[in-house]
Amino acid sequence: MRTLFDSRDRQDLLQRLDALTPLHTPKWGGMTAPQMIRHVSTALRLSLEEKAPRPARGLFAHAPLNWLLIHVIPWPKGAKTAPELLAEKPGEWDADVRNLRALITDFGRQVHRKTWPENIIFGRISRKSWGVLMSRHLDHHFTQFGV
Repeated sequence: MRTLFDSRDRQDLLQRLDALTPLHTPKWGGMTAPQMIRHVSTALRLSLEEKAPRPARGLFAHAPLNWLLIHVIPWPKGAKTAPELLAEKPGEWDADVRNLRALITDFGRQVHRKTWPENIIFGRISRKSWGVLMSRHLDHHFTQFGV
C-alpha cells in the first residue's frame, strides 16, 4: 500500500501535482482544481495539527471499519466530505500549490512522530494509517483531475 511516508510515493504525488493546472476539469464531483488544492491542503493541515479537528463521530470512526476504509475498500467518486474539509475560497494558484508541496513534504518528515491527532472522519488511527490515508486522499483527487 502506498504511503506518504515513502519518499518514492511522495515524489510521485509531487510530480502529479506539478502536472495540474487551475484549468483542469474534474472527471467527477463539483470541485474546481483550485478548490481541490485547498481541500487536500486542509486535510494535511489537520493531520499536522496546524488546524484543530473536531472529534470524529459515526460508524467510520471505529475499528475495524475505519481500517478497512483506509486500507482496503475502494473510495466512491463524488462522496460527501466533512464540512471542515470543504475547500476554502481559492487563493492564488501558485502560492496554493507551493503551500501544498510544503505540506506534503512536511508530512513525510513526520515518519517517526509518536502521537497523531484524531482524524475527523476515521477517529483515532495509527501513524501507518495516517500515511496511507493522506497518500490515498491525494491520489483520489489527482485522479479526479486526470493527473
